[in-house]
Amino acid sequence: MKYFVTSDIHSFCDELLVALDEARFDVDNPEHVLVIAGDLFDRGPKTVELFNYLMSIPEGRLVLIEGNHELLFRSLVNKAIPHDYDFSNGTVQSFCHIAGVPYDDVLSWYCSAYYGFDDETESGNVWDRVRRKVKRSAIGRFALRESNFKKFFEIGDYIIVHAFIPAVPDGLDWRTDKNADWEKAEWDCPYALYDSGKFKREMAIGKTLICGHWHASDFHSHYEGAPYMGDFTPYCGRHLIALDACTAHTKMCNVIVIDDSDFSVTYKGEPLRPKENSREAYFLAIGFGWQEA
Repeated sequence: MKYFVTSDIHSFCDELLVALDEARFDVDNPEHVLVIAGDLFDRGPKTVELFNYLMSIPEGRLVLIEGNHELLFRSLVNKAIPHDYDFSNGTVQSFCHIAGVPYDDVLSWYCSAYYGFDDETESGNVWDRVRRKVKRSAIGRFALRESNFKKFFEIGDYIIVHAFIPAVPDGLDWRTDKNADWEKAEWDCPYALYDSGKFKREMAIGKTLICGHWHASDFHSHYEGAPYMGDFTPYCGRHLIALDACTAHTKMCNVIVIDDSDFSVTYKGEPLRPKENSREAYFLAIGFGWQEA
């Protein structure tokens, strides 16, 4: 089986399809599985097209991991008035795509509602109409059903999450602990938690974390000294792989392929290997951040 792993698509359907084609993903091949590490929608222009494509993948060959934008989606559907971050994160835009309502209509309504104008025109109830349409839509029903999304997915020694694994007390397993705070884990900065030793127990048994959420360029900058917003290809460290290509900026998606016959990892047909001169290797060598609080 080959697992094609990507993340943070953010409604950029065309860019995903280009990346999957380059990686030679075949929707008709029963040995190919697509894994998306969170953040399906928001920001991009093709929410509906992306959903329709994902639904065309045969059952059992699509793995969706919950990201913070899935949380934003579920939260927004119950809000009488969106917050400003619902606009800046692109969630309102996705709702408009789904409902078939112009984004500018909702933005105009929001400005009126926010500044206290008494808008009783036809556009006065536009947001309520959008929410009702989203709730009734196939996309809305799918996105609101938490069971359609996994918190994590493991392939051999690879743990795939959106951002990070949740912190749990010693002696407990984050995989099964019912009190594990997954919402916090899906919002946090992966490399900050990694550097502080929050993955050390998994590293000790040979596990590698694969994440999205935080732009891969930040990992390259943090660990390799690369220019800020310079390198958006996957970051690969000794026990850490970051995939988020900042698609809204780069118009590209990162797709890596894990072959479970030998658990090799490739990117664009080439082996994905850690750089020995990265600062991650330095942090690991000196035990950086591993002191318990």
